[in-house]
Amino acid sequence: MADQKYVPMAIAPEPLTIPQATLDRWLALPENGYLEVAFTRNDWDTLFSSLNNGLLSQNRLDQALVEWSNGQTGEANIALNEARRLRGESSNALRRFFMQLMSSATRASSHE
Repeated sequence: MADQKYVPMAIAPEPLTIPQATLDRWLALPENGYLEVAFTRNDWDTLFSSLNNGLLSQNRLDQALVEWSNGQTGEANIALNEARRLRGESSNALRRFFMQLMSSATRASSHE
């Protein structure tokens, strides 16, 4: 098979960690209470980026499976690496969005 080229594993972004202090303030909010949050256009862009990259990651994973089943392992590895990178970016963007949500909600509740 001529397509048996080696493709190094892509480095997926390190997962973002939501700071414990942010989680503690979030968990201190009433579970059934309404939240007052403010989002910027950038926050909505971050959410869109997360959702879009998650879908793109699934598409690339589909492509990797098709390439692999057709014996194109080099192309499959490239698509798989791209899927991993996009999945990591999607996860981090979603975490950034929720960190903003948590921060905004806890700031609003501290002003009450």
